[in-house]
Amino acid sequence: MNSIINLHKTYLLWQSLYNLLCKNKQEFALKIEGKPQRVKLKEDLTRYGEGLVKGIKGVTIPNVNFSIWGKTDRFVAVKFDNGLKLDVLYKHLDFINGIIEWTPQYD
Repeated sequence: MNSIINLHKTYLLWQSLYNLLCKNKQEFALKIEGKPQRVKLKEDLTRYGEGLVKGIKGVTIPNVNFSIWGKTDRFVAVKFDNGLKLDVLYKHLDFINGIIEWTPQYD
């Protein structure tokens, strides 16, 4: 009976690891190989820029980073509709329309 329990625990551990790797792979693909995607901010980030309130929309900018944090795989560059540009953690974004077929102006 103990061997079955241990086998199940091992299975759950590998399943968790697999899910984590797939999520990171998806985020990495979005950032490096991806296309711009429409997003909505899930958190109030006004401490980083005026107007970065919960619900503001923007567009991801693949292959770009605005800070040292943008070089990590947990952040993506976003140009918000109010003109602010910032590297944002994926967990603070909702992807609302999938891939969009235009390239934003980075100015």
